[in-house]
Amino acid sequence: MGMAMSNDELLRQLIAATERVARMAEVNAQLAARLEALEAKLERPAAVPVAPQPPAISSVPVRSILSDYLTTIAPSKASYAPIRSATKVMCEVEIQTGPDEQRKFGDLTWGELGPGPCDLYRIARTKMKSIRGRYVSDTTVNRELNILQSALSALVKAHKAPHNPIAKFKRAPSVSRKTNPSRAEWEQFVAYLPPIGRDIAMVAYLTGMRPGEAAGLLKAELVYKRREIALTDRPGAKTGGRPIAVVAEAWEIIERRAQESRGQFVFVAPWDPTCTKPIRRHNWVTWFQKASKRSGIRGVNGEPLVCYSARHGQITSALRKPGVTPWEVAEHHGTSVQMIEEHYGHFNADERDEFRSKLEEQDTTPIRRGPRPVALPKDRASSDDGE
Repeated sequence: MGMAMSNDELLRQLIAATERVARMAEVNAQLAARLEALEAKLERPAAVPVAPQPPAISSVPVRSILSDYLTTIAPSKASYAPIRSATKVMCEVEIQTGPDEQRKFGDLTWGELGPGPCDLYRIARTKMKSIRGRYVSDTTVNRELNILQSALSALVKAHKAPHNPIAKFKRAPSVSRKTNPSRAEWEQFVAYLPPIGRDIAMVAYLTGMRPGEAAGLLKAELVYKRREIALTDRPGAKTGGRPIAVVAEAWEIIERRAQESRGQFVFVAPWDPTCTKPIRRHNWVTWFQKASKRSGIRGVNGEPLVCYSARHGQITSALRKPGVTPWEVAEHHGTSVQMIEEHYGHFNADERDEFRSKLEEQDTTPIRRGPRPVALPKDRASSDDGE
């Protein structure tokens, strides 16, 4: 019986050993497969990291860049008539690229752009005349080149271009307006405007909004609970969206015009029977030109008053109010403190006369004197010597 038990035990041990050998063979097969895979990787040459290649846009013309910018990147600006007309003119202007060679600026490729072609564009553009028969100003050329700058910057931001070829192009300095009318002077001038133009001008003065921001004001931007304007990023808003606090007088005008409008705009064209079409830029420009001729009112050095003069007057008056800081004015009007310090707050002739009179006033305040020093007696030295 003991012999039988020992044989059974030996049989179990043999079976267990056979299973261990099978498991070891399986593990060895797996290790061999891994070893072969490692050897294959070692024999394969190391992969060289490939640098990301810039998009192949060197042959893309300017007209395609502007078209792509308006249709895909900034579709809201494509519906803005001044931007559409500016891009159209920009593509059709012919520049002198050689002694006997002229090319349209829109046919230049991205690889050919730079400060040089922009200078040639300025020379050719300023020799042209506008619809009114006057030569195109540097300010207009700056506005057109700003559109191209925005298009190229958008391409770089969308990783469609490696860099902006005209990023360091220097624009011609534009004429800085110095007229900052007071409230009374502005009311006297806007009396010659039509009713809709008068309301836009007063809202622009009371809020400090730019002409495009005031004329293109949307009903969706009105916050009735806080009585403010939540300006959105749109073509008329130069510096993007920002909140604008509105005084009661301006809010009454805005509410009245919003009730008369049937569309999305607060101020609508008076000749539109549907009351939905907005006021265009050339409309208020024409109104102000006529008002300037009829009134005969001029600004500093004979400057004509324009809708932007309202912004100058409002910012200047806000800076002179006690307790108002330049930081508050800059944030409210969507500009920088540096711009406020450089271009606003000029003194007019009456204020200079008042400042001169202050300087010429004689100060009759008595001078404060301290206690007189006590003098020593004259004969002190002799009396000391006598003692």
